[in-house]
Amino acid sequence: MSKKIFIIGGGIAGLTAGVFAQKYGFRSEIYESHSIVGGECTGWNREGFHIDNCIHWMTGTNPKTSLYRLWREVGALTDDTEIFTSESFYTSLVQGKRLSLYHDKERTRRELLEAAPEDKKAINAFIKAVKAAECIKMPVDMPLDMMPKGKMIKLGMSMVKGLKPMKQYGQMTIREFADSFQSPLLRTLFSDYLSGNFTAFALIVAYATFTGGNGGIPRGGSLRMAMRIADTYRSLGGVIHTSSPVETINVVSGHAVSITLSDGSKVPADYFIPTCDTAVVFDKMLGKEYMPKELLLNYETQSTNSQFQVAFGADDPCSFLDLNEFFDCEPLTAAHTTVNRIGVRNYDYEPSFAPAGKTVLQSGICQGGEDYDYWEQLYRDNREQYRQEKQAIAEGLLQRIVKQYPQLRGKLKIIDVFTPYTFHRFVGAYKGSYMNFVYTPGMVNWQSLSGLMTGLDNVVLGSQWLQMPGGLPCAASCGRFAVQRIAAMQ
Repeated sequence: MSKKIFIIGGGIAGLTAGVFAQKYGFRSEIYESHSIVGGECTGWNREGFHIDNCIHWMTGTNPKTSLYRLWREVGALTDDTEIFTSESFYTSLVQGKRLSLYHDKERTRRELLEAAPEDKKAINAFIKAVKAAECIKMPVDMPLDMMPKGKMIKLGMSMVKGLKPMKQYGQMTIREFADSFQSPLLRTLFSDYLSGNFTAFALIVAYATFTGGNGGIPRGGSLRMAMRIADTYRSLGGVIHTSSPVETINVVSGHAVSITLSDGSKVPADYFIPTCDTAVVFDKMLGKEYMPKELLLNYETQSTNSQFQVAFGADDPCSFLDLNEFFDCEPLTAAHTTVNRIGVRNYDYEPSFAPAGKTVLQSGICQGGEDYDYWEQLYRDNREQYRQEKQAIAEGLLQRIVKQYPQLRGKLKIIDVFTPYTFHRFVGAYKGSYMNFVYTPGMVNWQSLSGLMTGLDNVVLGSQWLQMPGGLPCAASCGRFAVQRIAAMQ
């Protein structure tokens, strides 16, 4: 009889691991603590609207890439999945001007040169770097340490043009990059999308993914995509247990023998793949003594990024708004963070999210680890105050949006408010983080971890926290890699 793998966590990593476990001939079961699968790749309904939590743009929508083939293999993308591509990556409203990073790089160059001719050299260098970075593709077929030498050389040669912008911008923060421009318009534009302590290369490669045609949005949203993968997994014979939190992985003499569920039952298997947040694994299911030292160092030294978010139902199609717009506003504080610019995301591209003639808007404030601690403590100490404070900030965001866009006065209503602690409560996200550690200059060359642990011979991690910068592609690849490592043990 084939060996049995238990997969802990039913997010994208867990579902992908499940698909490949079945394809490799294992018997597998997924144990998910929440009532539905998908993890943070999810969405929910409020007052006739659908709130999408995850996909702002998805790497791997270009059919020529190996990541696209992976998405097809697990069922995330199908023949029927339409891909939406926005005209712009994002737009900044600055001093009465609109500046955008467009899908068309030359249009971006022209607009930026017109707005800031004094920055011609820096603008041209930016566009050149973006073009060079379009060749960078995440290796998802197999782990680098398992890859044949010839294939690794071929992969490296295919991305050689991207090495220069990686070196040039990799050791520079977003804040430093923005400050390198003379024009205050461009300094604001390049500060809007990511927090200032991110590496500038994160912005370069994100925009390059978009301009290279590899960063579209699957129609139907995040939850529907997760359900497609779950359907693929079940069609291969996989079994999903929802509302089934795993309390511990039981180890005897360096060998995991079973998992203990929240109801106290113990269930045995041959192999185990934890795909949930690694903080949950080592704080709860195993023990810090098994955590890889590189991962432990990151938890001790690196910061995380999360969001305070508000979803609005708009009694207007909002066709006047781009996909993402940022603008100045009166200062607004959430926990320990105060902002004087906010962004609005417009979901009018997805008609299934709202009734006809209406749309969903979302806005939020970036939050760090201290902000998460604030919200967690407030929730534990006084839930009514937690609720009131959330609502007050949401009202503050609504007022600022209406001031910027007077045509929305009387047409917006708050349909949901969620803090970093919300994501921890529902899906176990460490510090409410939606990816993993903040991608700082010191981490640009950080190698992905194998998921193997000293002292355990049949447990392999398969989490997005193993590979920078995290997110959907890392979740899918790490889930796949975990199964490949177990297959290599046979």
